[in-house]
Amino acid sequence: MLAGIAVFAGDWRTVATRIDQQGADSPLTRFDNWRSSRFCLISLITLILFLSYPAAGETTERREPAAGVDEIEFRERQDFGFDLVFRGEAFGQLPAERVWIRQSFENEDGRVVVLLEEHAGGNVCLSFSNRIVSWDVEGNVLVTERFGNCRGPEIEQTDDEIVLRYDAYEAEHTGHLFPAEVWVFRDGRISEGAVSAPREDPEKGLVGGGCTYKKVSGTAVIDEVNTAPDWQNNCVDPVEVVFHFIPDDPAARSSYLHPDWPDSDRRYVVGDGKNPPRNWARRTGLVIGSQHRAIRSEITQGSCTPVVFLFPDIDAATSHQDCFAKSQ
Repeated sequence: MLAGIAVFAGDWRTVATRIDQQGADSPLTRFDNWRSSRFCLISLITLILFLSYPAAGETTERREPAAGVDEIEFRERQDFGFDLVFRGEAFGQLPAERVWIRQSFENEDGRVVVLLEEHAGGNVCLSFSNRIVSWDVEGNVLVTERFGNCRGPEIEQTDDEIVLRYDAYEAEHTGHLFPAEVWVFRDGRISEGAVSAPREDPEKGLVGGGCTYKKVSGTAVIDEVNTAPDWQNNCVDPVEVVFHFIPDDPAARSSYLHPDWPDSDRRYVVGDGKNPPRNWARRTGLVIGSQHRAIRSEITQGSCTPVVFLFPDIDAATSHQDCFAKSQ
């Protein structure tokens, strides 16, 4: 290392001496400047790499995976998702487009705990979730339900439990505010822990996160269900579901905060703004003439979408499997 510093400093002294003797503008000086500068740069990079390399006897921290993680695997299914396989035997299904191991642990009692990351498809936060697979020294396997979202987890581990924390977030395309989550894994089970959730003000709507909304309750009536154009953001076998909104209070329209956003000719979408899959829309009851409870949410603070329509009785997350099913 000292030799490198001496060469680096000595070469720059050579450059300075030649400039004094021959003048800064002479051809020889310019050539020497270029050659010596390049040499100095290489010496400097070598010195930096040398200093960053661990000294003899020094170690860098590296987290090894828990023993036994190679005993599980994911086998892709022909329809959608994966079979979860433990020691060569399938014992569960994972309805996801992609699955991978996020992290693994081994408790003091020998139980192996594997945190899975699942992606149902699309790029919305709800498309991402976690699941835990664990087994004891006798090979008894436990698999949790899905939990969490893309905003985590931050993981805390103690001798007898694992705590996973997820931040609150706002859905970009719907404006819906999802509260923070805390999940606790203990004794082979996952349970939801206590967390301070955003409050709901009767007059201002949801408060917390970046935006707040005023809610107007009403009914959505489905006007059209057509095959969606190819150029739109679509699920597999998509349909364009068009509806109009009727507020419960007819006078509510006169006090809309964003009257330039009409109640008619609206499009129902799922996930990251996709037209829903045909079979799912039919099963859910999104057919011409059907009526559904709906909420017109108008922004009062923040820079999110000014107006979004929510169907509280329809769980759009259930569309994921049909939305990303492989074509036969």
